[in-house]
Amino acid sequence: MTTATAVMGASPAAWAQDTGAPTPPPLAQPRPPAPYASSPGAQAARFYQEGNAAFAQKRWTDAEAAYRKAWALSRTFDVAANLGEVMVRLEKWRETAALLAFGLRSAPPSAKPAQRDRTRHFLDETLEKVGALRLRPSVEGAEVLVDGEQIRPDDLADAVFVLPGAHQIIARKQGFREANETIVAAPGSSQDVSLTLVPAPVTPPSAPAAGTTPSPGSALTVTLGADATPGTQRSLLPAFVLGGAAVAGIGLGIGLTVTSNATSADADQVRGKILSEGGQCVSPGAFADPCDELASALDRVDTLGNGARVAFVAGGALALGAAAYVLWPVLLGRGSAETRTQGQPAPLQWAPLLGRNQAGVAVLGGW
Repeated sequence: MTTATAVMGASPAAWAQDTGAPTPPPLAQPRPPAPYASSPGAQAARFYQEGNAAFAQKRWTDAEAAYRKAWALSRTFDVAANLGEVMVRLEKWRETAALLAFGLRSAPPSAKPAQRDRTRHFLDETLEKVGALRLRPSVEGAEVLVDGEQIRPDDLADAVFVLPGAHQIIARKQGFREANETIVAAPGSSQDVSLTLVPAPVTPPSAPAAGTTPSPGSALTVTLGADATPGTQRSLLPAFVLGGAAVAGIGLGIGLTVTSNATSADADQVRGKILSEGGQCVSPGAFADPCDELASALDRVDTLGNGARVAFVAGGALALGAAAYVLWPVLLGRGSAETRTQGQPAPLQWAPLLGRNQAGVAVLGGW
């Protein structure tokens, strides 16, 4: 791809090629009209030259916009390297790493060593700020997504770059169960991520029973149809997760309750001291400081008490969810064979109960 000489002046783009400045036409000679339509290659060359001009003037945002247009039309090594170098200036590290790595991989033998060294220098600098993932789906042709963004199949052969932190990796393909992995990437790290897709079981479709469509605003209903066979092996991981969260919620409620009781005792002591000295909380008054301390303690008691009630409700709901997940197949197995043969669903309904002096969850089920 040919570029303008201006780019080879101050701060040249990494892969700009010096072809000499074109001679402008005489002023009296009108410019020829632009063709009605140009090829994608010609359009990419024009955007590439616009990017080079903006690069030479350090207009990084304009250079990025022009190079992106060229990249959309022509994914070539020179566009990738120049756009990647612009991304360095804009500190968009994930895209920088992907573009510069592509530029080095696809550079032709005719590329000058100085050009390669320049791009490698920026790539090495960028790799210290990102994590590199080598994604390995077990099934060929699987669709791979990183944080919801689909990865091009051609890019899976090389490293996929992410910013430091936690990332969700998903691989999916029709006829297989979705593979889901969560990884944590550190700056400058590199890791392999295996994504194992297991064939999905083939189950015959079952017609929904009449009258089972929930109305808007109704309670949450979990329905197991007639094709749910009791005794089918299920993973207990959801039950462990729900149970652990329930224990944490109840533990938090206990801790908040203990703290609330201690604070209430402190408030009683302050109140008793004020009364014993014959004072009262009026404004203005001689007991302003103790009264402020008492009001603050009472506020903390209310806040801690409310937090404890919310924690207990959440812990109880999570515990019931874990129990329902474990016991539901057993309860379903006790239903009559006639009911299951007729395809009638077994609903499980739950709703929270909150009041001034009570908190809990109501669960209704039929089997």
